[in-house]
Amino acid sequence: MSSNSLNVPGELNLLITDEIVTERAIQAMTQIDPERLHAAISAEHSGVLVSPQEPGLTDDESARLSLLAAQLTAGLQIEDDDRLKAIIEALNAEIHLSTRNIAELIHVPIEDVERVLQDPQSVPADVKLPIAIRCSYLMSTITQARGR
Repeated sequence: MSSNSLNVPGELNLLITDEIVTERAIQAMTQIDPERLHAAISAEHSGVLVSPQEPGLTDDESARLSLLAAQLTAGLQIEDDDRLKAIIEALNAEIHLSTRNIAELIHVPIEDVERVLQDPQSVPADVKLPIAIRCSYLMSTITQARGR
């Protein structure tokens, strides 16, 4: 598989076959109609996106399903330290929260957030864990506030 292509039905079926996730869970995550979702992940298509015409998915649903497949497979291979740093950087760049804003919102010293940004491997796990959990919660909160 090249870095530019993803066999979405194949990847999702592998996750289902390996009992990592169920089709019902994928439906709950995507909110795609169960029958259309089943048709899409049962299809033998390959490429970056599932073809929206054949399985009856909209372009938006096809894109969301492709993104989910990528995030549940390759995305979970990212190292935790790198992921935490990226979350904080996203809060800075995309949400326009300063490091101080983040520290205040998640109730940790600003120095700890700054250390995670500078060198996450040097920060003790007992310091990183609350930052990671709370930043994850903050990202979830922001996602919900943005609507669908």
